Amino acid sequence: MALRIIQKIVLTEMSTGDRRDWIPWTIPQGHPEQGLALWAVLGMGLAIYAWLLHRQVEPVVPPSCEGIPRDLKRVYPFAQINILAPIDLWFGRLWHSRFRVGLAYLPRLVWALSISLFNTVLTLPERLMLPLFLGTKKVRDPIFILGVNRSGTTHLHNLLALDGQWITPRLMQVMNPNGFVLTGWLLLPLFLFSPPRRPMDNMPVHMFSPSEEEFALMNQTHLSPYWGMVFPRQGDEYDRYLFPEGFTSQERESWKRHYERFLKKMTLFSSKRPLLKNPLNTGRVALLREMYPDAKFIHIQRNPYRVYRSNVHLAQEGFLLFQMQDPEKHKSYEARFPDNYLKMETQFERDVKELPERHLARIRFEDLETDPIAEIERIYASLNLRMTKRFRQRMQRYLESISSYQKNRFQKSRKELSGDIRSKLDALCVRNGYPTQA
Repeated sequence: MALRIIQKIVLTEMSTGDRRDWIPWTIPQGHPEQGLALWAVLGMGLAIYAWLLHRQVEPVVPPSCEGIPRDLKRVYPFAQINILAPIDLWFGRLWHSRFRVGLAYLPRLVWALSISLFNTVLTLPERLMLPLFLGTKKVRDPIFILGVNRSGTTHLHNLLALDGQWITPRLMQVMNPNGFVLTGWLLLPLFLFSPPRRPMDNMPVHMFSPSEEEFALMNQTHLSPYWGMVFPRQGDEYDRYLFPEGFTSQERESWKRHYERFLKKMTLFSSKRPLLKNPLNTGRVALLREMYPDAKFIHIQRNPYRVYRSNVHLAQEGFLLFQMQDPEKHKSYEARFPDNYLKMETQFERDVKELPERHLARIRFEDLETDPIAEIERIYASLNLRMTKRFRQRMQRYLESISSYQKNRFQKSRKELSGDIRSKLDALCVRNGYPTQA
């Protein structure tokens, strides 16, 4: 349609004999792709995208800005974290769920499939051709931030990402891992519909915020537990991908291949060491060490009772924006989390026993909250990393910018929890040195 309109303009001008000077370099013979103007605009767009991508300081949303009301979250269609996943991946997951999508979520599904189809076509050249150029690319062994969801991994990640010697995934990259190198920036306007704050804790977020690569895995393959957010009735089936032993041999190789490919694309124009934050990697240390033997790990922990209550809040307030069906109570994320939490932490402790010296740092969220700069300095000393004056200054400015942020408050009593949940959380409290009364 655009070409027909452009050609009509050219023919009209030619018929009137009033051929203007701008036509030869904008739409010669009616084809804009042959003119300099289109490529100049695309080049400017790429330059702006690159500049935004390398910004380190987070903009702050005013404290008065409220999140989406809970009733609206359930039907809000424009906040899917996987709308840019390939259409074949979407249909595979719908088939796996037997197309059981709630009526209230049909507008959300239509939006997701429409954008997915468009992005599948748009990213086809990158998906087919770019892997040919990535074969010899070497990725430096990353620094992994571990700790289950809601342990403080995001706060720690945001602080460490201010250090210019690391490269870290950005939200736009993990949401569109199949196309962010060549065409992903063209879809940035889509995310004007996305809320400016995270739905579970009102933390400011934007397309260039540091983010976790698990979303990239989700948008490349079905081998991610985060698909359980979208299809919660199959959540327990996706949970097996939390641990290396849950993969078949073929799935294991596929997971490693997609993981490596994303890191190669992320570091395509950089030789910096990747800094990665992924709560779901807490139980995968052995698998990560197979891929990156010289990797370093930072593990953050928090009072288990606060972690549990925050995850319940995450499921009730955050997952509403993404789910395509209502969860069943006995198979819900809240019901499954205590078992997964205990198993992930147990697996982590088993895997790190063989880590070399200077490859593991441990931190408590409570200590990070009290004196963040001192805790970051201690992490760097433990891992034998270089700390710069500029990094300290950036942290200070960032901490000042979020000084007015108010955390969620949870009033639920310990006695209101079932005995099974209390026993698992108490075991974690004893192991990590926290009081069992919370």
